Amino acid sequence: MPRNFSPIGAYNDTVYEKVRAYTVLSHAEMEYYFEETALSIAQKAYSKWTNHQKASTPLLALVAYYTGQYPAIPDSHTANRVSEDINARINKAYSEYNSLIRGNNHGIKEKNLLNIFLPIGIQVSEFDENMLIALNNFGAVRGRIAHSTRTSQLISPSDALNDVNNIMAYIDPFDSMLSAYKKSIR
Repeated sequence: MPRNFSPIGAYNDTVYEKVRAYTVLSHAEMEYYFEETALSIAQKAYSKWTNHQKASTPLLALVAYYTGQYPAIPDSHTANRVSEDINARINKAYSEYNSLIRGNNHGIKEKNLLNIFLPIGIQVSEFDENMLIALNNFGAVRGRIAHSTRTSQLISPSDALNDVNNIMAYIDPFDSMLSAYKKSIR
């Protein structure tokens, strides 16, 4: 970013390239933050279960949002797969969530955040609508930058910086809520 912003928006190509890089890298760091924060909540809930057999809202949500197949309930105690107890089911749900977040999340738009946070028990009502709008817009800008030629995407340095600062102002209270949520897992 330039030290001083041009009042008329006159910048050379190098500045625009840096703005494009700043936007793409900021997006990547936001994505990493959302993923790692959610995974740490899931991990704490899973650990509380495996170590102390204590269920929590994030753990229940992981099982509720699990999209895979569990084996049918057996007809008898000697039936095949009777060992598929609750621990195995929780492990499947946790493992799938971990895999989905680590390997299949590709963004910070609303749909991405819902896929990241609903399966750990965060309610839709806990998302600031303005944050979701800002992230949707920023994700779209990042997509245009990453998937188009440089001359078609000229974003001013001040706009890029303002967009990131605006989003960070929304993320701060969301982060506080997530921190309190994680601390509530006992």
